[in-house]
Amino acid sequence: FLDADNGLIAGFTYNFTYGKHPFICKTKDGGTTFVDISPQEYRDDWYNGKEVVSISYMNDHDACAIMNTGSGTDFMFISDYSIRSFEKVDLPSNFSSRGRFFTSQFLGRFIGYFAGIIEGQSQIIKTIDQGSTFMYLNPPTGNTIYSSCFADQNNGYFVGEKGTVIHLS
Repeated sequence: FLDADNGLIAGFTYNFTYGKHPFICKTKDGGTTFVDISPQEYRDDWYNGKEVVSISYMNDHDACAIMNTGSGTDFMFISDYSIRSFEKVDLPSNFSSRGRFFTSQFLGRFIGYFAGIIEGQSQIIKTIDQGSTFMYLNPPTGNTIYSSCFADQNNGYFVGEKGTVIHLS
């Protein structure tokens, strides 16, 4: 949630014709009602086989969806200005075919953190330019990281299997 009223939920549904495809819904009334802003089947087939694993606000009018694709062709999707739809970020993602992601957290429009497993190793990735470049932070654990939260710009927490908690400052 961005505030008490505005929030996003996401994941994937399964259709026997298309297989997995992502869903994204938003609320403007604190979760009383949700509007489906999922990709539509008549659009390009960028959505087939994908699952949204993390969605987060970048600021009050932009959001980022992180998808696991299994194909390595897509990774990050950014919303339009009013969060009515999402478009694929056409930047190379040389690790998306080798990894599985579970969490993302943006600190403003450009700085973001992503965590999951890359080539069998736990990994935290940071971008400072909305995904044009990435840096690997190499967390001090072999345990998978599943969730992240930032208390402020300088203090982030990553939580994973077997009680793993990592403080990033």
